[in-house]
Order: sequence, then structure tokens, then C-alpha cells
Amino acid sequence: MIDVHYRRDVPYPPAQIVSEYFDLEHLEHVHPLSFGRARMLAQHGRTIVWELGWKRVYGFLRFRSTFTQEYLPPWGIRSVIQRGVLRRTETAVQLEESAVDTLVVEHHRVALPNWRGVSR
Repeated sequence: MIDVHYRRDVPYPPAQIVSEYFDLEHLEHVHPLSFGRARMLAQHGRTIVWELGWKRVYGFLRFRSTFTQEYLPPWGIRSVIQRGVLRRTETAVQLEESAVDTLVVEHHRVALPNWRGVSR
């Protein structure tokens, strides 16, 4: 696993930021160079199951992942890739409201491929 911590201030209220994380079209249109299309497969309480078709590689190869995304009130989100590319990768997001903006704190645990010599 590789741990990545990321913090940034965003000039929007936490409610708007949370809604962006759960927006079906957000990935494709806001992050067009890194992600592809997302499709909601199911919803269970505060958890949504998504299928993500990653951006095409070499113009024809498209990987897919299935991930869960859970809303943790009041301003938390947890995502785990369950199947496909980057399986077992986890992201925890915590939003901290201030008078002017919102601090977004992300912790990503990126799973390494199970290739000999890489993940051990």
C-alpha cells in the first residue's frame, strides 16, 4: 500500500462539496483526463455502489472498477474499490468548515498490483 495525504482549501460550503463527491457526472466532466464514466449500480442506506469505466488506454482498452462510497455524517466520505483496477484502494475524506471556506483532508491508501517483487 502507498499512503497519500492531501489537504486543500476550497471556497465552497461543505454541503456543496459532499454533493460533488456523490454526483454521477462529476468524475467524467470535472476530471476528464484521469477518470472515465461512472454508473450507479445500487444504494444501501448511506452507501452507493458505483461502476467506474476508467479513461481509455491507447484509445481502445478500458478498465473497469466497482467501488463503494459511504457518506459519514456530518462531513465525511469513505470509498473502497472492491473489484477491478486498483482493488483494495481506499479513500477517506473529511471536510472541516471555516468562516471563509472548507478544508478538504483526503487520505488515500493505494493498493499495489500483486506482481512478484512489487507488493512485498
